[in-house]
Amino acid sequence: MARVGFAALDLDDDAVTNIRQAFDAYLGALGSLGHARFFLRDAWTIPALDEGGRRDHEDAVSMVRDVLSAAIERGEVVALDPDALARVLLGAWAEATLHVLQTGERDRTVAVVEHLVESLRAMPADAALPTPGTAAGSVVRSRAKRGG
Repeated sequence: MARVGFAALDLDDDAVTNIRQAFDAYLGALGSLGHARFFLRDAWTIPALDEGGRRDHEDAVSMVRDVLSAAIERGEVVALDPDALARVLLGAWAEATLHVLQTGERDRTVAVVEHLVESLRAMPADAALPTPGTAAGSVVRSRAKRGG
C-alpha cells in the first residue's frame, strides 16, 4: 500500500503537494481492497503479521522522514524535527484511513488531512512564526520597525 502512495510522487512538484497526492492515492487504492479493514485494524493481533507490519511501518517512517528532511533543507516545509514529524504524519494517516474505513467519509477525511499537511508548508521569511522560546509579539514588533 505504501508503494502506491509513493508511486504518486512527482519530482516536479513540491513536497507538500506530493505528500497530499500520496495520501490520496493510498486511500484510492484502499477502496479496491476488500480486506483492508481487517489488515489495518486487526492484523497486529497475529504475531507474524504484526512483525512484518512493524518492519513495513519503520520503512515507511524512513521514507517519509527522508522526503521531509529534503523538503526542510529546500525551505518547502517548516523546520521541525523530521523524525517526529514523519511519525506524527503516519499516525494521522493511519487514523484517517481507519476513519474512512469505518465511516465511508472519504472526501471529508481527505480535506482534514490536506489541511493538516498544508499547514506544514513553509511561509516566506517575512511571515514566519516566532521560534519556540521567543516572545509571541517579537515578529510583529520586528515588522513594525521595518515599516511593514
